[in-house]
Amino acid sequence: MNQETKTALLNAASIDIHAHAVLTQTMGSAGPYGPELGRSDDNQPWFRVGDYQLDGVRYEGSPFMELERRLAAMDTVNLDMQVLSPNPLTYFHFIEPAHAVPFCHEHNIALSAWVDEAPNRIAAFAALPMQDITAVCDELTFAVHELGMLGGYIGSDIGRPLNDPMLDVFYDKCVELNVPLMIHPAPAGIDGPAGDANLLQFDL
Repeated sequence: MNQETKTALLNAASIDIHAHAVLTQTMGSAGPYGPELGRSDDNQPWFRVGDYQLDGVRYEGSPFMELERRLAAMDTVNLDMQVLSPNPLTYFHFIEPAHAVPFCHEHNIALSAWVDEAPNRIAAFAALPMQDITAVCDELTFAVHELGMLGGYIGSDIGRPLNDPMLDVFYDKCVELNVPLMIHPAPAGIDGPAGDANLLQFDL
């Protein structure tokens, strides 16, 4: 983390640590899984991730994708800092490592550029390819040491239990780097097996 961001975080009266970004530079970087933006025949926006398509949510021209609009929105609510993280639709924990690893790397580089543009307003968490333990440790180290990110950000469903002993090496890396790991729920069935249909009535 650069000194300007560290000072801003220490002095901020208000910090939003739950804020997501959708980055132009990452479009198509997960191969056949996208992500991809487009519009329907009736000009309604859509966002595709693998076989899942989110209809009617406008990312383009919004604070999700434009830093200046985000900063202006923060100003309207007197928010000093935001710590940005990946869109939950793009955790990509269930796709092949050959696609997940480059996506996370591109996402982290693109998001760190936002931090560089507004280091006294924006900080970031890293997207992580949980399919490959060696790759995830390498990406977290790169994101923290080279990009100045605050820690890692993953979904609650990563294809194995969060207490799986295979993850101990990753958790040890978080401890070694002395960074937090944020765990965020994501809808089942986006890039992996569909969840229990009974939970849909509760938006779970």
